[in-house]
Amino acid sequence: MAKPVIVVVDDEEASRRSLTEELESRYGSQYQIVAAASPDAALARLEELRAEGARVPLVLADQWMPGMTGTEFLARVKQVISTARRGLLTSAPNISVRYHTEIAAGGGDRHLEHLLLRDRETGETAPAPAAGLFILIGARPSTSWLPGSMDRDQWEFLLTGPDTAHWPLRRAPFLLETSLPGVFAAGDIRHGSVKRVASAVGEGSIAIRFVHDYLAQALAGAPAR
Repeated sequence: MAKPVIVVVDDEEASRRSLTEELESRYGSQYQIVAAASPDAALARLEELRAEGARVPLVLADQWMPGMTGTEFLARVKQVISTARRGLLTSAPNISVRYHTEIAAGGGDRHLEHLLLRDRETGETAPAPAAGLFILIGARPSTSWLPGSMDRDQWEFLLTGPDTAHWPLRRAPFLLETSLPGVFAAGDIRHGSVKRVASAVGEGSIAIRFVHDYLAQALAGAPAR
């Protein structure tokens, strides 16, 4: 089966190439990345993809392009492939995007003043001034230590409840129960979860209730299958 297609549209070659490389490095094993240099070229390619019966889950477009803005282009995309999600790429003079970069260290006198940034491809580090830092966790699940037989999505998040594809018992799985009966998942590791600390705490408390129900059934001698 052919891979689903992510379409990227940007008239600036450098930014288009950088974004395409980043998407391919992250999602290339699950998606085909198609880049176009103009809205007209992208619309023509989308027409071809629709005729081929290809799946196009996402279209990304720069806002400022000659002949057609990104907003206008994405409105046209909806007419061609209505099921595609659409994302608008905008820029601001005080914002820069650094690809393949991670934070190696940070420091300052009584408050954050600087970061040390590491290029993941070259290993080189460079300092950068910083008065604040926002951390988003949960984008990459750490599920490699779990049995390979447990159902996962294409990004390795665990499938739970009705999303499980290989449930072995007659009874339905509990809402947060994985495809391995009696094993529950909560928070960032779970497919479809909201990647927020408060949500993870709430899911954890719900999972405990399901654990109690599971153990009660087991102690009561309820049939497993």
